[in-house]
Amino acid sequence: MSKAVTRKGDKEKPHCTGMVRLGASPDVFANGKRVSCHGHKNTPHLFPPKPCKGHSVGLKASQFRVMANNIPIGRVFD
Repeated sequence: MSKAVTRKGDKEKPHCTGMVRLGASPDVFANGKRVSCHGHKNTPHLFPPKPCKGHSVGLKASQFRVMANNIPIGRVFD
């Protein structure tokens, strides 16, 4: 079964606080939203262990067959 594509603005699994996909391809879309790829960051959020510290991390793609502008696209849970 295939996983859904990650897109700018999609919610991600929260840690200490919630976050959404922030970075995305400038010109590749899925269902009207820009596609988020390997290395694109999410919004700043707090990450455990307590006390939670702020960070923003780049997506780590788990597949390398589907690309957007020669960068592997992200999938839900990557």
